[in-house]
Amino acid sequence: MAVALTAVGAGGYAVLRDEGNSGQAPIKPDAARKTDVATPIAAAAITPPVEDRAALERQFQDAVQALTANDPVGIDKLKAVANQGYAPAQFRLGRIYDGEEGFSGITPDKTQARLWTQRAAEGGVSRAMHNLGLMYYAGDGGQPDRGQAATWFRRAAERGIVDSQYNLGIMYREGIGVTLNPTEAYKWLLIAEAGGDKEAAQAVADLKAELSAPQRRIAEFRPTGFRR
Repeated sequence: MAVALTAVGAGGYAVLRDEGNSGQAPIKPDAARKTDVATPIAAAAITPPVEDRAALERQFQDAVQALTANDPVGIDKLKAVANQGYAPAQFRLGRIYDGEEGFSGITPDKTQARLWTQRAAEGGVSRAMHNLGLMYYAGDGGQPDRGQAATWFRRAAERGIVDSQYNLGIMYREGIGVTLNPTEAYKWLLIAEAGGDKEAAQAVADLKAELSAPQRRIAEFRPTGFRR
């Protein structure tokens, strides 16, 4: 998904990364976010018991093989596993509904994409958390909610998703969906920079000049305990 720039205030830009390919709003994209609308399936809310996960993983891999081969039964197999609460299948199904995989015969449906992505995020899939943050930010598949976007970016950021770390830093810098907090912004941008993000490095350099020495020390101390 392309990086978009959206003006914020006088001469500033909020640059958020979206890892998919929706071309939406000021978000930096996710490289991993990269259908039958007539009979949508209600997402399962219950995480499957541990003893069932091995069987569900086998079913999921069988569905993936069918999808890779463009076998029409692949989507039905994937839905069956996703509807049993298997988060990786829910994430894959969300991507298909979002139009990310171009699976023939499936009509993209942003509402279903958000529903399944949320289930996958609630099931612990880090990339789904990031993508859900994008959906809440842009209003894909439902009403926009910048506060929820920040919440899901934070959850993904805490699990090491660099693009979410960057996005969260920008949101704190601009006060989008969160209380304006340059120190917190600096912290998350430092973490993203440490993860190899070049744009975060530039944002750190720009923000550093705006912070006092005590603010920088606080922000610089916090990332030392961060675990990826």
